[in-house]
Amino acid sequence: MRYLRNICALVLIIVSCKIFAGHMKSFDATKVLLSVNIHQQPDSLGYNIVKEFPKFIYPKIMDGLINLWNNPNKEIRISPATLTHIQKSSNTTFESLENLFIHEIWELNNNYFEKSIIGFTFINKTSEGNVSYGFVDYEDVKKLLEKINIPCNANGFVNISYEEVFKNMKFNFAIVQFGNDDFKDSPLKSLKIKKYIFENPKIKYLSDIKKKSKIKLVKFEILNNDSLQNKLLFSSVSGFFEENTDELYNKEAGIDSNYFKNNPEIVFSKIKVTEVIKYDEDGIINKISSVQFVMENLSLPYYTSDMINKIGITVNFKPLNEFLLEKGYELNITHVNNEEIQPFKSKEILSKLLNGDIILVKH
Repeated sequence: MRYLRNICALVLIIVSCKIFAGHMKSFDATKVLLSVNIHQQPDSLGYNIVKEFPKFIYPKIMDGLINLWNNPNKEIRISPATLTHIQKSSNTTFESLENLFIHEIWELNNNYFEKSIIGFTFINKTSEGNVSYGFVDYEDVKKLLEKINIPCNANGFVNISYEEVFKNMKFNFAIVQFGNDDFKDSPLKSLKIKKYIFENPKIKYLSDIKKKSKIKLVKFEILNNDSLQNKLLFSSVSGFFEENTDELYNKEAGIDSNYFKNNPEIVFSKIKVTEVIKYDEDGIINKISSVQFVMENLSLPYYTSDMINKIGITVNFKPLNEFLLEKGYELNITHVNNEEIQPFKSKEILSKLLNGDIILVKH
């Protein structure tokens, strides 16, 4: 038995050496363990998978919707109560990990690289050592990861699913185990394998993730100020609702016929707009997603783009949606995707928006 293990180890060394030398066009299905560190994920990626994934999956584990196991062999199921005890006894939280470990199987066949995900191990660190919360099988969460998009900052895109992130490996990672090799004797092997597979133009990654358009959401506010275009906009909106008061009646907003007895003039102080920016091979397409009209003491419900078109508000003989897209007025950008934008960054982002550039924010 020992002889057989030695032979296997020798084979793995030979395979690794061939990979390092750049001669290996193929290797059989091999178990691989990746470590993804929360501090090694740059903001330019648009998301942090180590930060977001535990927060996404934890409530589902605690509700019993997803099984948590003691290890990849799934010998013992860890109950929500046990997980709570592990966190309390170690003074740690599952949702605040430093490292996420991803179990995968890699295969290289004539320079075509394929991989499959086995699952995830969640480990935290304390001053006394590591705390292992357990393992989640990929098959148990696969459908969820396909449907749910990862929260992203201004540099990301709101329609990127967790599945895309994991399968396309769009994050920084380290290979901590390749087959039986844990690289303790030669840490540089890990870097060489990673470089050979992912920086080699000869190797093609076979992914089942289809290319699609990328989408950003931009939210901005228009204030009722002394700017000529802003005055024109607010005058037109107020004029429309004064002539169509039925559009204002809304129980949720607290507006009925009695409202106008105390508020004879309809004056809006702010208009909140959400714009969708779609990037694809044909270029960039901008579209108004929703609009909300705000008075000093109340806000109307959000109007979708279709609703705005239907009621027929116009500004300077242009449909409201068209006027808003032109951005000839003063505005403040408040959010891009899930990120709140500081006022001093608003002009820079607006300039990129008007020039058709991809919005990127330095942090």
